Amino acid sequence: MKLRRKVWVALVALCFVYVFGIRYFLNTSPEKLNITVLPEGAGVNLIYQIPVFLDQSTSNKQRTKEYVNTLITNLCNPDVASVNILTERATDEKAIRGLLQEINLERFSTQVSHSYTTALYQPYWVTYEIFRGSLYKLTFKNINRWLMYSDAFEYANTFLNNRICTVQNADISLTHGFHNLSKDLFRPPYQPSTPVFVGRVYALSRHEAPTSTCPHSREETCGQPTIRGSYDSFVFLSPIPQAVVDQVPFVQN
Repeated sequence: MKLRRKVWVALVALCFVYVFGIRYFLNTSPEKLNITVLPEGAGVNLIYQIPVFLDQSTSNKQRTKEYVNTLITNLCNPDVASVNILTERATDEKAIRGLLQEINLERFSTQVSHSYTTALYQPYWVTYEIFRGSLYKLTFKNINRWLMYSDAFEYANTFLNNRICTVQNADISLTHGFHNLSKDLFRPPYQPSTPVFVGRVYALSRHEAPTSTCPHSREETCGQPTIRGSYDSFVFLSPIPQAVVDQVPFVQN
């Protein structure tokens, strides 16, 4: 009799786990959270380095918060297929994952949502649920030094062959429209006299997000002419010819 009772208890427990497990899966699936799962080879693959400050001064803490907010925004972007962080030190991955782990719903609402979802350049997709469901996009690789452009190109050639990629600064987030990118934009007309196929690298324009003192439009910017320009991010189709990679062994900026 006791054995039969134990069997029934076990069956009820299994049913409980099954029902609530299925319910949890349905509530956190990409479809339920409105997360765009891109087809293989589609989307933009971001490559950059996030500085991890050993000196936790007030300014460095503020800068770290900006980097984390930017990373979350890029992860949530439905046009971003992957975010690839090339770290300066082997311990940086643990530090960055720890910072993301600290972002709970309450902190997200005050730290991230207020800064990003109210800005003109950041669309509606930045939510806590989509952030937690987009962490699968994040990849780390330690290179043991400051990131050089050659490191980013070599990484793309090795791990992201025939993918649209960007190399950018850690405080740059992509906005609307990158789903319109076609690989054909990076392929110049074939020239029989050219011995190798040479692709294109595009410099992306840079815009500051609007503020209460600068409610400008997407087409305009309140930034001074000295800080305008295209030096923070570049987009390309991998692979980049080795001859080009060999010419850019210098750090960003």
